[in-house]
Amino acid sequence: MPPAMTTLVLDALERIVHRAELAPYLPPVDFTQAIFGWARGGEAPRSLFDAILYYYLGLHLLDDVHDGDLEPGIDEHLATTTALACITAMPAVALRDRSERSSAGSAIAVEFQLQTLPCTAGQFIDVDRRGPVVLSAAHRVLELRNGAMGRLLGRVAALAAGARPDEVDAAGSLVANLYIASQIVDDVDELLNRAVSSDARNLSKTLPLCYALEAAPEGREQVLRLCREGRAQGHRRLRELLGELGAFDYGLEQARAYLERGRDDLRLLESRWGRATLYRDTVACIMPEAVYA
Repeated sequence: MPPAMTTLVLDALERIVHRAELAPYLPPVDFTQAIFGWARGGEAPRSLFDAILYYYLGLHLLDDVHDGDLEPGIDEHLATTTALACITAMPAVALRDRSERSSAGSAIAVEFQLQTLPCTAGQFIDVDRRGPVVLSAAHRVLELRNGAMGRLLGRVAALAAGARPDEVDAAGSLVANLYIASQIVDDVDELLNRAVSSDARNLSKTLPLCYALEAAPEGREQVLRLCREGRAQGHRRLRELLGELGAFDYGLEQARAYLERGRDDLRLLESRWGRATLYRDTVACIMPEAVYA
């Protein structure tokens, strides 16, 4: 990777580490390690973590381009090219030695390729400034981008652990649902707890915001105006309005529904691998007020 791209990647990694210390979700590699340790015990291969981090960094760089959060002087074209390289090429580089040595390694490399299309499709729906900010688009983003990312995290961990095909499917489905729920809660948190919400300012296609825009068509222009205002006072009023419209309650209700969808997969895996804390740990992290058996 050229020096300019390497610098961008390292800067993005530093920001992600800082954000992960504050955000109400588990870092991606935690899901992978949890599945691998559950299925086989021990620590997942370092090459797998490296591949996932490249993938995740690429998605965050695309977000930075869209949100205008690049550091001063960084070219948007360079950042976009670097992001796409991280998503489409660098995971294969990180996995190269492993994939050459085993059939499981080859299957893992293929899995990254298979999930790239839905993941990037969802990402581009989200960042498309011309696309409508509607509830159906918000659901589509979650199902494509976050669902694909979650499936990837679960499936590659199970493959690396030598799991059976139905266990690989269940691990992918379980983590997809947990990952989508985590994203929804993070979106609610971003709108609720930031003086100026970047999601609101950039009209990101999140469930709470899109729900509010559709729940009260007569107030749509007021919501859009407050979003674009980009000032703390306006966003304080925006939070009040979203709360009055039930937008935050809707988002948390949807997050609970995704958590519930993961229960069948959880039961299958626990019947094969024994009890684990991944499900409860995720719920405790993103929705501490919820109690799940």
